[in-house]
Amino acid sequence: MNHLVFDVAIVGYGPVGVIAANLLGTYGIKTVVFERETDVYHLPRAIGFNHEIMRIFQQIGLYKQIESVATPVDGVEFLNRSHQVLFEIELSKTCLTHGFSPNYVFYQPDLETKLREGVNRFDCVRVHLGHTVEGIFQDQEGVTVDLRERGCDRTYQVRVKYVLGCDGARSTTRQLAGIKLHDFGFHQRQLVVDTLLTEKVNLPSKVQQLCDTRRPGVFVHSTNNHRRWEFVLDKNEIKEEMERTEKVRELLSTYWIDPNKLKVIRAVVYHFHSLIALQWRNERIFIVGDAAHQMPPILGQGMCSGIRDAQNLCWKLDLVLRGLAPDKLLDTYKTERLPHVQEIVKLATRAFKIFKTRNPIFALVRDTMLRIVQGFTSKTKFQNLGSDMPPLKQGILASSADGKQQSVAGQMFIQPQVLTYTGELVLLDRVLGTGFAILGLNNNWLDVITPESKAFLSSLSTKFVCVVPAGAGDRITKFTDEIEFIEDISNQITDWLAKQQKEIVIIRPDRYVFGVGDRNSLNSIVTQLRSLLIGDRRLAINYQLSTNYDKGEQQLAPTNH
Repeated sequence: MNHLVFDVAIVGYGPVGVIAANLLGTYGIKTVVFERETDVYHLPRAIGFNHEIMRIFQQIGLYKQIESVATPVDGVEFLNRSHQVLFEIELSKTCLTHGFSPNYVFYQPDLETKLREGVNRFDCVRVHLGHTVEGIFQDQEGVTVDLRERGCDRTYQVRVKYVLGCDGARSTTRQLAGIKLHDFGFHQRQLVVDTLLTEKVNLPSKVQQLCDTRRPGVFVHSTNNHRRWEFVLDKNEIKEEMERTEKVRELLSTYWIDPNKLKVIRAVVYHFHSLIALQWRNERIFIVGDAAHQMPPILGQGMCSGIRDAQNLCWKLDLVLRGLAPDKLLDTYKTERLPHVQEIVKLATRAFKIFKTRNPIFALVRDTMLRIVQGFTSKTKFQNLGSDMPPLKQGILASSADGKQQSVAGQMFIQPQVLTYTGELVLLDRVLGTGFAILGLNNNWLDVITPESKAFLSSLSTKFVCVVPAGAGDRITKFTDEIEFIEDISNQITDWLAKQQKEIVIIRPDRYVFGVGDRNSLNSIVTQLRSLLIGDRRLAINYQLSTNYDKGEQQLAPTNH
């Protein structure tokens, strides 16, 4: 294999690495994966994801498979010491704006198995288990990876263009690349207890946060007969003592359940930190997921953040490897993902301190506030609380005429059900494809696009979609090679654009909004996109002449800078 050259090497084949492999396989990129273990890790670690991550599973064509091993979360309850509900969040089974349940729980070995089966679809992806990376050396042309195959102890080298380090918190890739971590100063230990019920037990179907200053804890219902408990530890409590079977049984019986009704399959003390890498890229080497950032688990966003990293980086790698964008585009991976992760790390750290505090005075104030909010606020107002993450705040995003970023740019676009021209009811992302998409309320906007803009969008394999309002299904028969018509049966897309007072939205491959506009500003927005993708400063600082062919009008619209 040492004579073969690949486009990308993925180091690590956990949830983040396997998502990257599926994404790169979807794009047809020649990829090789190296994982030190010889099989899926047999015990659960991560346990939840939200609708944004399910949309990524949808993008790689596996959401049906993942739905078979995941369970929607009913809600979250915050309990006092007596297990009385202080505050409750009810989650709808289906998030109408994104097409999936706001949150899911899963058993990680089952999830990883489904994702690895998905990789088997791609001839362009080769997976090598039982391989350790011992060296990574890069030059102007590419990267040489030194490998050792376990068992036979064979060593060899592979040549690639880029390396993605998806190898976890102790990342070998990060160490070999000489990348340091910034410590936000948060360190906390928790005992994580995974169990399998051995008999029927009346346990709640909601996630429960025990706000008890004696021993803050969490109960997670999970899937099938898997249940998880987490207990915050004191500084003076010894790891080996807390992991002992007798101590685990004592904690379970004291705070939640008769331990005779279950089997403990794992009890491990975890050290949780708030850490973010100072660099996410060293020339041709990238770090992804836990290799780049670590956070408290209270929001369930550790694995989710890593999967978002993979999606963000992979669609940009596709453009670069196809020669449609310069290597410099890959710098926007950190530009976009770092602020997003920083905000989530801060939110998670703050939530941990609030809901797992050991300070009785602070806890009394918190509990009082939760009761007040619960008493005056309808549960339905919190149906999606905790599932919608912050928007992107910089990067490949459109600007308004005043040079400021469009307020809607960087938001995750909605995903309602739509009716296709064939009469099929589908979720919107299926129509949009895997690349860029332009969604408009009528087809007149396509008439004003310049040949240059059209050629650029075609090179990106952009999907043109025209939306007609509910009840106008007779118009969706006007399908052409250039544009596909869909009926907005719930009028969510129509209403979303009306709220922006625009008629066109450009959607990125990761389903974030690039920008919005109308027929007069379409060419200007496309020029912005082109300037940001290809890094042409002349395009970025100049004004683009946008022509309205129907009215013979011309206007100047500034692009991003």
